[in-house]
Amino acid sequence: MCMACNVHDDDILVGASLGGMVACEITRIRRIQMLFLIGSATSKDEVSPVLAALRPLVRIIPVDWLRCSARRLPFELTQMFGDAETPFVRSMCEAVFEWDGLGATETQVYRIHGARDRVIPPPPRVDLLLEGGHLISMSHARECVEFVHSHAGGG
Repeated sequence: MCMACNVHDDDILVGASLGGMVACEITRIRRIQMLFLIGSATSKDEVSPVLAALRPLVRIIPVDWLRCSARRLPFELTQMFGDAETPFVRSMCEAVFEWDGLGATETQVYRIHGARDRVIPPPPRVDLLLEGGHLISMSHARECVEFVHSHAGGG
């Protein structure tokens, strides 16, 4: 990811949901100036306990059927799940719960979260808590961008 996205030391990273976990991994191998996590986690322990309990079933549940069913529901999260490829869903469900997390870091970490996030419930320390769910970066894009811009030295 560092090579593909041209990430260097002293960069500022922003990651939402699973992308925030990827940004945490990058922060472990690069000297990142600031890390903005939007509806994301710094450890597997922050992911919903319900999802953690379902983890043993990920290899046997009918993900294709669930994806097709999810597409029929009028919610952004279910639509995104419905569009995801089954091997990706299975792999990420496993990877999230095997993840070592961000760990100790000198990077300034900012947390933006939805108050009603059921996938990654709000952690104890949140810098900006917005009235919304897991896809807070989509439902409250302007507020997220304004927060990042104001804290990253842009305004």
